[in-house]
This record gives sequence, C-alpha cells and structure tokens, in this order.
Amino acid sequence: MNNLLNQIKILTEQVSQKWNETDSLVSQTVTQMAKLNLELTENFFELLEKGYPIAARIVARPVYERSMFLQYILHDRREISSRALLFYHSSRLRQYLWLGYILRDPESFKGYSQEYQTYQKQNQKMIRSQKKSMKKWVSEQIENEKQAFNRIEELVKYCDIEHFDKDERRKTWYRLDPEVFGGKLKISTLSDVSKYVLNDKQNYYYNLFYGIDSLFTHGYLIADMLDAQVNEFKVALLTMCLGNLNSLTKFLELDDAQAQQLKTLNRKIKQLRVAKTPMNLNEFKEKLDDQKLAAKFKAQIQQNFDAYRYLADHQHNYALHVLLRTINEQIMSWKWMNQDHPENRIKMFTLTSQIQTISDLYRLSIPNSTEQDTLSHLRRDKKDEYDELAQDVMRERSYRKDKQKRRWFVLESDQQTVHSIHQLEHVVLENEGEFAYLYANGFLSVHVHGINLELPFILNKKPVFLLGGVDETHTCHQVVQKLWQLFQSKDD
Repeated sequence: MNNLLNQIKILTEQVSQKWNETDSLVSQTVTQMAKLNLELTENFFELLEKGYPIAARIVARPVYERSMFLQYILHDRREISSRALLFYHSSRLRQYLWLGYILRDPESFKGYSQEYQTYQKQNQKMIRSQKKSMKKWVSEQIENEKQAFNRIEELVKYCDIEHFDKDERRKTWYRLDPEVFGGKLKISTLSDVSKYVLNDKQNYYYNLFYGIDSLFTHGYLIADMLDAQVNEFKVALLTMCLGNLNSLTKFLELDDAQAQQLKTLNRKIKQLRVAKTPMNLNEFKEKLDDQKLAAKFKAQIQQNFDAYRYLADHQHNYALHVLLRTINEQIMSWKWMNQDHPENRIKMFTLTSQIQTISDLYRLSIPNSTEQDTLSHLRRDKKDEYDELAQDVMRERSYRKDKQKRRWFVLESDQQTVHSIHQLEHVVLENEGEFAYLYANGFLSVHVHGINLELPFILNKKPVFLLGGVDETHTCHQVVQKLWQLFQSKDD
C-alpha cells in the first residue's frame, strides 16, 4: 500500500505543477489541500508501522474532511474559483477568530513566557507603527475576511447570505440552497457534501471517519475490537488521496504516460478489498472493572505522548498539531475521573465511550440485520447503566436531556458546577485553563477539521503571533509539556 501511496504522491506533485502555472490563490489553495492530505496519509502509515495505532487514526480524520472539501471545490468546473476562494477566506477567518479569542485576555498566557514576550513585542510595534493594538488589528482582519467571503457569496448566490449571521466562522462555506441557487441539489452539512461528491448513498465514508474515527479524535477509551478496522482505514485513505488526484486532473490535459499511470492507479485501488468479519461484541458485555479500565486508558494516553515525541523528533509538524488536541482532551478526562467521584467517573467515561462506539458501529452495519438489532439492545442497556451512575453527580434533567450520553463530565452539586469542557479545563489547569482550552481545544481544531492550509500569516515580513504556519511548534511543545506534567502528577 505504501508503494501505491508513493505513486499517487508523485503523480499529484506533477499535476500540482500544472495547476500552479497560473500562480493564483485558487491554484495555491487546491494544490496545498492535496499536498497536506498526502502528508497526513504518509504519517498515518508511518505511525502504524512504528506501533502508534491510536495516533495514526487521529491524524487520518483531517484527510477525509479536507478531501471532501477539495473534491467539492473541483466537482463543477464553473464553480471551482468561487468555491476555492470561499474555502480560503473561511480558513483564514477561523484562524483569526481563534487568535482574537485568545487575545481577549493576554494575561491568560503569561505563564508561557516566550509566547507572552512575542505578543508584547508585536503589540508594541503595532501601536507605534499603526496606532492600534494587536487585538484591534486582528478584529479588523476578521472583518476583512468576512467581507471578502460575503462579496463572493453575494455574487454567486449559493445560499441566503443571512445564513452566515448565525455561522460566524463560516463553517458551512459549502452551503447550497436550491431555492436561491436553482436546481435540485441541497447541501447543508458535511454529510451532504460527502454523499454528493462520492456518490455514497449509504454515507459509508462519513460514518467511518466522522463516526468511528471521531472516537479517536475526541480521546475516548478505544475498544480493542476497533483494531480489526485498520485495513478498512488504509483502503479508505488511499481511496481519498486517489479521489483528490482524479479531481485535480479532471480539467487538465495529461500526457500519455500520466494518463496511463492514473488509469492503472484507479484499477489497483479499486481491486483493494477489505474482508468483512463479524463484529466481536464480547468486550462490551464484560463487567466494568475500574482498575483495569483506568490502566487501559492510561496506556492509551501514554501511547499518544510517545507518538507526539516521535512526530516532533521527525518534524512531522502538522500531525503533531492534530494529535495535541486529542492529548488535551484525554488529560482533562484522566484528571477529572481521578479527581472527583472516581467510583462513578471511570465507569461513566467507559460507558460513554462504549455508547458512542456502539452507535457508530450501528450506522456502519447492514440495515435491519441481526447485528444491528443486537447493537440496538446493547446501546439501550448501556444508556440505562449510565443513567444509574449519573444520578449521583448531576440532576435528572441533565442526563435525560443528553440523549447520546456524551456529557459524562457534568457535575452539579452544592459545592461545584461543571457543565462544559471549557469549565473543566479551568478546574484542572486553574489559571492556565483558559489558554489551554482556547489553544489546544479551539485554535488546533482548525487543523483537526482539515480547514487549515498551513500557510504562515505574515505582517511586516514576520509571522503574526501564533499564526506562523504549521512549522511553528514551540507553543505546542509548551502545552504538551504541561499536560505531561499533569499526567505524571501523583495527586490522582
């Protein structure tokens, strides 16, 4: 499979050179998207080979999302330019927005001395040269990106521009409303995009990546049975990268050798088969043992820290940005389950992990099959078990309203209330909780969702604070060091 990936990579690089002959924002955007997908796919195979299967699955997720965006941009020749520019401005806007949230309170990252000094210098220089603060300048860039996005949208009229009053980040930049644009196609979500560009009526790829793979992304306890799906992900990622290459070549003239190579690659990837084996659900039927479960989760966190060090040593910088977000979520879960009501929390965390896994497996199973029926009953039993534990730590209304049982960390008592991961970061990290949340959970989410183009933002020939591109890793390393210290601390 590595050989196939290498062939796809070489041909993609050749095709990208043809695109970049025009040297436009559009060509730079689409070729950069394809390049980043290949980079992460290489990291996926490398991490598997080195013994980091959980980290491998974490870095796979952005490949799917960015592939859907890229193939959507390139799906219709008439729309390429406008869709590429909408994506470009959405990407820049989201990064400026997260920087804006961080700059609301610079004191929140005072504990990160190098970052704080860099910010102070850039801020003072901005005040001297432009008579405005860094915060004010960022807010102006946010407005500029919104206006640039809106001008394109008003010109092409894909949907009602008022929709974006409720979508400040322009997350649904791909939105298509037939009542405004004409035709029959309606696109509101990534699921719609995926079905459309892949002609995937069962939404298999969406359920595989946005379902199963999100368990890895959000740092749940990973079931052993999911190891069996690794080959499925290998084939899916190669399919994504080849799909991106097919989309890039759709409107180009290839020479005979390139055309033949592309044809051969399509045939070979089509021949890849994944043997479907019956699900072994015994793992979900075992009695929950707190000590065993805690040890298993601890080992999974340790594996991700080891994978982070490996990525850092080999300068796989984009992948380590993606992985850090998961490590942050894992550490918040780890500290919380060991700090407050451990007798409930370890089981509740395990149950929420199992409920999400069972739900995702249900969506991937054959409709109305015996397997699906078994999963349905198992999920109901798990939810009942979860609710029994939840009544000790939260109000009935809270756990009844949470149909998917994802908010396992909620605490509602006379002494303390925790309703969100944001609040949890403050409890675990105290004064540094705000920056950790905004940076690791928010700022890095743009990398995780395949939105970033990983290009530096330059001001006066220097990178903008925190926006120096994917090779700016100092802040990541500082955050991961603090999370490692928390993981090593003995107060749990």
